Amino acid sequence: MITPSARTNLVDKYIGNRLRQGRLERGMSAADVAKALGVPLLQFIAFEKGLERIPPSRLIGLSEFFDVPVHFFFDSTHTMPRKVSNAPDSRVR
Repeated sequence: MITPSARTNLVDKYIGNRLRQGRLERGMSAADVAKALGVPLLQFIAFEKGLERIPPSRLIGLSEFFDVPVHFFFDSTHTMPRKVSNAPDSRVR
């Protein structure tokens, strides 16, 4: 069973949902994308569910793989969470 990391939050879940949407729009399986990225399938599933934070370098690789800009994962046409519940300090510095 995959359990959430103490470091993940609603933004991670949102980005994971965008990752899943991008994958499904391309008709790809989670296993296909995981293999292409060189990550274990369970880790990729945790990324999609927002249970594990996706490193910025991995987001860049995903944007290249899907041929989309990085901001695809932060698309403002969808509702991005305004309150980050379990972040230690969600203020922008």
